Amino acid sequence: MPAHIERCYSLYTVEQLFDLVADVESYPQFLPWILSSCILKREQDAVWVEMILGIGPFQQRFHSQALLNRPHAIEITSYDEPFEWYRQQWRFAVDSDGRTVVEYSCNYSLRSQILELMSPLVLDEAARSTLHAFEQRAQQVYGAQERPSGAHDSSASTARSAESEYS
Repeated sequence: MPAHIERCYSLYTVEQLFDLVADVESYPQFLPWILSSCILKREQDAVWVEMILGIGPFQQRFHSQALLNRPHAIEITSYDEPFEWYRQQWRFAVDSDGRTVVEYSCNYSLRSQILELMSPLVLDEAARSTLHAFEQRAQQVYGAQERPSGAHDSSASTARSAESEYS
């Protein structure tokens, strides 16, 4: 499967957005395809997580490891069912207008050829909607953000300009 990459620009800080992504135990509250999520182990800048994914009639227990490079990046990997391999990356930076640039990428291969054929219909939609779900969660947790002084965008709350690409 080709990598799915999303970018968005936010008025929330790099640290705030990093913390939202790192808070995996809250995912079931705002990511509808995650039925449960718990941290099994923490060790310095790494966490091991168990989730139950639920998409349509499909439910699967899934283990992953996240490497946390606060506040710049989070890299999540797994070789657990239903995936042959799974890699998700989050990058956080500040642009010249003072906005946080969030880049989210997801790339995987499924063990089942049937699921691999179905994945563009289900899993790709989940990847596309992930940034939007985190943006809504940021508004819930942190409230509306004011534009940094000197910034060029005229909106008073979260500035969003998302782009999608496949590579």
